[in-house]
Amino acid sequence: MSTSRRTVRIEWIPGGDRLNGTCHCGARFVGEEPEEMWNRLWAHEAEHPRPKEGM
Repeated sequence: MSTSRRTVRIEWIPGGDRLNGTCHCGARFVGEEPEEMWNRLWAHEAEHPRPKEGM
């Protein structure tokens, strides 16, 4: 199990069908479909440099 604090989050924006996705780096994405939001966050996360093993 990873002990990393690299968290991504999707939250519902009250008053509509919009979702707010946030990466651990602070990047934000807005969309309406949960699957679309997860795909965007995972694609964005893949662009981050990976920490070295054992650190």
